Order: sequence, then C-alpha cells, then structure tokens
Amino acid sequence: MKMRNLISLTSILAALLVLTGCASNKLIKGDENVHYTVAQEYLAAANYGMTISTLEQLEQRFPFSRYAEQAQYDLMYAKFKNKDYEEVIILADRMIRLQPDHEAIAYAWYLKALGRYELSRTNRSLLSGFDIATRDTQAAQKAFDDFASYLRLFPNDRYAPDARAKQIDIRNRLAQYELQIGEYYLQHGAWLAAANRANIVVTDFSESPYVDDALTLLVTAYEGMGMPNRAKRARAVQQDLRLSLVQ
Repeated sequence: MKMRNLISLTSILAALLVLTGCASNKLIKGDENVHYTVAQEYLAAANYGMTISTLEQLEQRFPFSRYAEQAQYDLMYAKFKNKDYEEVIILADRMIRLQPDHEAIAYAWYLKALGRYELSRTNRSLLSGFDIATRDTQAAQKAFDDFASYLRLFPNDRYAPDARAKQIDIRNRLAQYELQIGEYYLQHGAWLAAANRANIVVTDFSESPYVDDALTLLVTAYEGMGMPNRAKRARAVQQDLRLSLVQ
C-alpha cells in the first residue's frame, strides 16, 4: 500500500513538473495587442518568467509591431528582475547600438551598468577565500566604468544618484580587495608587494574608508624593508588624515 502511494505521488510530481515546464513556454494566441497586453499583465503580477516568454514571442511573431521598441525595454527590465544579468547587458548593448537616440536610451545605459554591478556582487571570488590568485576584480571595474559612461552621458538622469552611490560601493570594495591582498603579502613577509598594494589604496582609492588601514600597512612594510624615513612620512600622512577627519 505504501509503495502504491509512493508511485502515485511520484507520478503527480512528475506531471506537475511537466505542466510547469509547459507554462513557461506557453504560446499566446492572438495579435500583437493581445501579446503585449498579456505581457503587461504578467509584468504587473511580477511573473517575470512568463513576461519574458510572452515578450519574446511578440518579438518573434511581430518583429515590426508598434510595441517593438517598448517591448525591448520591458524585456530588459523583466530579465533584470529575473536575475538574467548577462542577457540584460546583451540587450542593453543592442539597444544602445540600434536605438542611440531613443527617448529612453538612458535607461538602457543604466540597466547595463546595473547588470554589471549585480554580476560583480555575485562574483564570490572577490573578497572571499584564501587563494588570492583566484580573486578577480574585472567585473567590478567594468561595472564602475559602465556607470561612469552612463553618468557622463546623462548626469541629470533620474537614476544618476543611484549610479553614483553604486560607484562608491564599488570603489570601496576594490579598495578593500587591495588592502586584503596587501595584508596577505605582509603576513608572508613580502614587504615590497605589501607596500605596493597599500599605495594603490592610498593613491587610487583616496576617498575610501580603507586609507587609514592602508597607511598602517604601509608603515609596517617600510619598517620591514628597513626604510625608516618612508615609514615616518607614511605615519605623518596618517596623522594628518586623522586630524582632518576629526575637524
């Protein structure tokens, strides 16, 4: 009896999985108006998978639809909400290339940068693990550069404040990354390599909250290399920094 119930339950679960798979590929019947209306209903309900499916059907079946351009923006947004960040970047690049004068093109630039930003946050090799050789800052740097391009073109856009805040976050993460590598080198007696990393934080990320720690590392590294004068100068810079923060 138990075995029969188990088989029945397994059959039901299998059927549900098939139905779920079919739902995501459901073909919408009707003209372009029906497709777009259905897509908007799915979007309003936060059903991003079905929004994407419906909009992609609209694009394939009615490539010259009057909804074509807006559908691209809706598709890009739905893919972002669905965490398909690589596809968001691809879509945004295509829109920037094909529709550079579109009234909403700033949003494409912003979502492209935001997609890169989210990829940099999901890159677990950054600031994680013990093997520094596996860490990669490329995604974070690309996100910073994309935000910079967006802000250069659209400094007064509605999403500009958020883009600037995201740049600060990226800057601070990159500074922390360099500091951690410097501390790693310091622990292994690689004084020069540690000093080089600390100098990157001090010079390239001077507005980050990690400058004071970098200067402490720099003092230790210079002392380890037998360079008391440089250690003294680094300590003086650190004292000036601390005084400026108090004032």
